Amino acid sequence: MYLQRWNLECFFQGGSQSKPFRDELESLAQRIRALEQKLERELSISLLTEIDQLDGAIKECDAFILCLESQNSKDETASQLRVRYCSLEAEFQKRAQAFDRALLNMSEQAFNAFLGQAEVKPYSYVLQERRRRASSLLEKNAEELATELAVDGYHSWNEMYSTLVASTRIPFKKEGKVEMLTAGQADNLFAHPDRAVRQEVFSEWEKAWTSKEREFSQVLNHLAGFRLALYHRRGWQDPLHESLLENRMQRETLDAMWGVVEANRAPFIGFLKQKGRMLGVERLSWYDLEASLPSEKPDNVPYEDAAELIIERFSQFHKGMGAFAKLACQEEWIDAEDRSDKRPGGFCVPFIHSKQSRIFMTYSGSMQNILTLAHELGHGYHSYVIRDLPPLLQNYKMNVAETASTFAEQLIFDALIEESTTREGKLKLLGDRLQRSATFFMNIYARFLFETEFYKARSKEFLLAGDLNALMTSAQKRAYGDALDVWHPHFWVSKLHFYFTGVPFYNYPYAFGYLLSLGLSARVKKERNFAEKYDAFLRDSGQMETEALVLKHWGADLRKPDFWQEAVDEAKGHLKEFVSLMG
Repeated sequence: MYLQRWNLECFFQGGSQSKPFRDELESLAQRIRALEQKLERELSISLLTEIDQLDGAIKECDAFILCLESQNSKDETASQLRVRYCSLEAEFQKRAQAFDRALLNMSEQAFNAFLGQAEVKPYSYVLQERRRRASSLLEKNAEELATELAVDGYHSWNEMYSTLVASTRIPFKKEGKVEMLTAGQADNLFAHPDRAVRQEVFSEWEKAWTSKEREFSQVLNHLAGFRLALYHRRGWQDPLHESLLENRMQRETLDAMWGVVEANRAPFIGFLKQKGRMLGVERLSWYDLEASLPSEKPDNVPYEDAAELIIERFSQFHKGMGAFAKLACQEEWIDAEDRSDKRPGGFCVPFIHSKQSRIFMTYSGSMQNILTLAHELGHGYHSYVIRDLPPLLQNYKMNVAETASTFAEQLIFDALIEESTTREGKLKLLGDRLQRSATFFMNIYARFLFETEFYKARSKEFLLAGDLNALMTSAQKRAYGDALDVWHPHFWVSKLHFYFTGVPFYNYPYAFGYLLSLGLSARVKKERNFAEKYDAFLRDSGQMETEALVLKHWGADLRKPDFWQEAVDEAKGHLKEFVSLMG
């Protein structure tokens, strides 16, 4: 039996009231303070080791608090712990920056000698990266002040967003009674087979976000304002500068990817028009996008069956991947229960020191839920492959992370389509698969266009909610063309990703990961020992530039359009199969 609630007690007993967890935070505070004296001495292997271990321990605390906050949106004590953690993490970052400055201040000869030591060699790429980034920081006092102020002047805006969303309820009429749904529960209903249900939910959904648009617009403006002010001080002209650094990729790669997507959207816009006709409407509305094609048997897959399907398909591809999925499902690593006190969304977070992960989602039996479970297990397998590496070498970036997760989705789609025995069933599954392509080629593209224009405008003035609605609608129309007749102007409110402070421009890495996963899927049957190569690719993901990583393991130059076109052509192959079945 696969339980749908996770176990956090194995990390720290007592939940948000945990004394062991508070003791751990105090112990970390002492260790961070002790770094001050160590940093005054010559750089050593022991100092590097301490930085490495502290990095893993701090991330473990972050993961624990994230799980507490997500499993119960009313847990105010968890919010207190978050504030305590942010202060602690800021103190660590100040010491880490001092360590990076010390690397920068070393002569080239001394730095190379340090890298040449046997125990330091595994960290070579990470240390070179940190030294490089230190050269773009402000002077010591200014950078430390920015880090301190970020606790209450930057990250707290993200927490404010989460608080506002957690308190948001969407009314929904069911069997003559009105239920008050969380954002996560309401979002699941956009996959409902009855268009009247989707339309009703969307109407209330827009009303709910409209009622708080002023508060949300302030949060988004202040987040961007903090970023832009810091970028200005650092001399970063491009708002994407930090994001590209964080994803270890070049602007040339991003431009090549979007260029191919832009040139190939037309067939997928055509698919959306065909989907509309199959759903019995002249044109789709925003609330129709996640709906599956008509079927005699609507989606209502029990959680146990979804878990078994994923384990079986993962095992067919790679026994180790299947064994991991079974472990995660059996050992209470997943919280999939549908309950009213949960936050919306889904994620997988590694507990680095414990060599485990935790997966969060709300499962209600839809195809989208099955894919989300596979997606998050794909993330979990990525972390599992690298679990024995030092913490600093496990710091893979979002664009590569989303490759592992969407590759896992591809495996599930392949399995479902192969096993389907009816034309109707295959059409429905291919439709769901093509909808995923449309999401990455259009929805994610619209997010990118919105943020690009938003930062350009925000550098000049504070934007009102109406301005943000107009920007969002314009971005959606450019991305979707004439495929839709009802837009989602408050998408900038409802989408958590716009408010993350960890990684700015939290959108294009999804498209990157999806396209890279498509490219890998095209090679599964062509490459010998693909599973072993895949593990090696994941294992190197925390210690290489993205372009070098893909070139080493797959022989592709991401700065050129060829690989991206190969990936899009894989999606076009799915479209061709769909059209063929249509007759």
